[in-house]
Amino acid sequence: MPLIEDCAHAHGTKFGNKFTGTFGEMSCFSTHDRKILATGEGGFVLTDCPETAQNLTMFTRLGNLSGKKSGVNYKLGALQASLGIARLPDIEEQVSIRKANAGAVKSRLKSGQPFDELSFGDGRPNYYNLVFKLNSDVSDPETVLRRVNNAGIVIDQVKYGYNVFYKREVYSHISAHCPNSENMIQRLIQIPVHPGIKEQDIEQITNILNEI
Repeated sequence: MPLIEDCAHAHGTKFGNKFTGTFGEMSCFSTHDRKILATGEGGFVLTDCPETAQNLTMFTRLGNLSGKKSGVNYKLGALQASLGIARLPDIEEQVSIRKANAGAVKSRLKSGQPFDELSFGDGRPNYYNLVFKLNSDVSDPETVLRRVNNAGIVIDQVKYGYNVFYKREVYSHISAHCPNSENMIQRLIQIPVHPGIKEQDIEQITNILNEI
């Protein structure tokens, strides 16, 4: 079974000394306007398998109009691709600024808070967000997340209604149970630390977190 990596938010992230997107047969990245490598909209796929690359190219180009294979027309436009290539050298600077902003938030938190930063082991997060996980002694994480969201830090689970896939109606026919995933989704807090964050934003964020 081939490993396919979902790296939509993971530009510049490392596990150990390897970049995400280099572990599997195929990896998918998003270049939506809010991503670290942005082209406005779109994305790209990485693979080191020639056959996979050929099949991907054919699928994204209407089956190469051969009449033998079906496909879609999801190519990234030339101007967008050029913009993405031009912005590639900026990834390291983006990660550096985000890391500094994350450090500023963490340095101002009171001790004994009921959450910890989500660990990346010996790798390097790109700090698309600074991610905390509520501790197990928080008995009602949903209420906590809604309170944080209503105070001004947008929580993805609240905004988008995140949940494990088998709880969605479209997948209701699938019998599955993954308590670790459910617990993770219920307890994550995503903190913005992008380069547009200002000193007053960091102050507001830490004040909200210190009230949890």
